[in-house]
Amino acid sequence: MELKQLTLAIMAASTLTLAGCGSDSDSANAGQQNGDNQTSARQWSTPVALTDGSNYNSLEMFDGAGNKPMMVTQKLSTLYSREFDGSNWSDETQISPIDPNQQLNWDINSNGKAIMALSTQPVNTSNNFKECALTYLRYDGTRWDSDSVTTRLLGNTNANYFCTDIEDLNVALAGDDSLLMTWRRRDLDNSYYQFCGSNNQCATAPEAQANPIGVRFTRGIGLGHDGKGHVLKLNLPATGHISVSIAGFDTAPGKGLGSSTLASSTSTSSRAASMAVNDASHGLVAFGEGSSTLQARFHNGSSLSPAVTLADDLPEHGDPILQTYLSDGSDYGLTLWRELDNTTETGKTRLRSNISSASVFKASSTQHQPEGEFTHDRFSGDINDNGKAVIAWFGYSLDANNDRGPATLYSRIYDGNRWLDVEVIDNSIDTNDLSTLKIGVYIDNSDDVTLVYTAKKTDQDILTEPAAKLFYSRFSTSNSHIAAARLQNNSDKQGASKEEAEQIKAELEGAGAEVEVK
Repeated sequence: MELKQLTLAIMAASTLTLAGCGSDSDSANAGQQNGDNQTSARQWSTPVALTDGSNYNSLEMFDGAGNKPMMVTQKLSTLYSREFDGSNWSDETQISPIDPNQQLNWDINSNGKAIMALSTQPVNTSNNFKECALTYLRYDGTRWDSDSVTTRLLGNTNANYFCTDIEDLNVALAGDDSLLMTWRRRDLDNSYYQFCGSNNQCATAPEAQANPIGVRFTRGIGLGHDGKGHVLKLNLPATGHISVSIAGFDTAPGKGLGSSTLASSTSTSSRAASMAVNDASHGLVAFGEGSSTLQARFHNGSSLSPAVTLADDLPEHGDPILQTYLSDGSDYGLTLWRELDNTTETGKTRLRSNISSASVFKASSTQHQPEGEFTHDRFSGDINDNGKAVIAWFGYSLDANNDRGPATLYSRIYDGNRWLDVEVIDNSIDTNDLSTLKIGVYIDNSDDVTLVYTAKKTDQDILTEPAAKLFYSRFSTSNSHIAAARLQNNSDKQGASKEEAEQIKAELEGAGAEVEVK
């Protein structure tokens, strides 16, 4: 939003109530507002529905680069993409057909290009048996390729081979447009990789023997600007303890997977592990240690920093859902996780986070959800090169019969120094089918935030709008938007002092607006 001219008419004998910046508590109740805390002016735009509820719409993936958010949605059996230009969403662009058994993932590099990995189920014309093809499509910053590239073709001589045996399909796109793809074969109980150059020349032919990663699971991959990056490996032996390690990777011809460095000790019993990699090929790694501890380490491109404990009170039953984010052009990190404690009759959840800068982590982690609420396992976060972050999640409560009440969509902003108060973006969300709730959030380097989500509202007509809708909302942390929101929130109140008006006027003029105080 660009402010051109704003005229403030102020009555002399009254006051204007200004909003504060919110609570900076890192305690277990940090997400709650109370009478001692001033709340930040609401800056989220009213959610706008991009689709009606007449047809099935599902948010599959959402991210952004170069201040341009982009999403991939599924409508019926087809994938579509949309881009946001700062004011409006583009029309839907059809990408590819998809069926429920297909694996799907993507990555966007900082140049605004994208790669999408897809599993497809072609038929071998020589024997009429089904095969599973692992393919990818490129997005050049303007349009998606019409034809996919097959990197791996899996089949049997005398039987069908179904893509349901493939899981954990992942893909990473480097700044030089080379790529890395990983997947797990359940039938062989092992993980594999393939890498290709910007010219789509891959390390091995689709029918050749795949390159093994050497462990049963991968928990994250990422590439930097130069095609170098990391693979996060989870070793889960038949007997003994789980271990987490990180291996270097290079997409240059003749290169590939490098040697591994152990990230965790060999005593962990947790399968939780996550990694984010930025343009400099630096990595933020978080992982479970022991039965109740969450730790993190930073990789500076050559070595791992010492482990830092983010939490030592995780529930011993049930691994946390863990996400890591690292800013593209700097080393600001966000580690975000949801804990589920199944030891009580109804269970209990907590949503917590830790902010980091390279190998320096916050001394304590922050809990975000209001007490007594459950956090749905679909939540999202992001952090930019300015060290500002955003998280968003769905929360709901249980009644006396343990039935779910309507959900609320929450968000919280980290302004570079502290977490501002929790804000409500939307409410009255139907929780009868939690699978419809999906969410994604992106903060660009102008500190503007874009949030998209799918949800079914409780007031939708079951006959005319039986499906979830696709919504979006925007937020800005710039001074002009803060001041404008303060004025908007107080415009119907009785006047203000001229000194207060002049202060807001200075903020707006600093952002390029023309302001007259009367």
